[in-house]
Amino acid sequence: ILKNMEEISANINQSTTAINQSVQDYAVTVRRLHEVMGTVANGLEIFSPLALRMPLFRTVASVIPLVKGFSVFLNVLTGKQKV
Repeated sequence: ILKNMEEISANINQSTTAINQSVQDYAVTVRRLHEVMGTVANGLEIFSPLALRMPLFRTVASVIPLVKGFSVFLNVLTGKQKV
């Protein structure tokens, strides 16, 4: 019984060590991803006011509702969607 308990204990220790290593690896990856996302967010904060003033953004913002409206019109016209 003691030998079995010793084997079980050794297996649990190995499993715990492997899980701990995996968690640490994931923590490093998540920390790096968090740093990258923070850098990207800071970059967006800098460039977003500039992008909002560009005529292309205004044009795209105006075209999107037109495309959605046209899509709904075609769906109703073809009978795919009921009014």
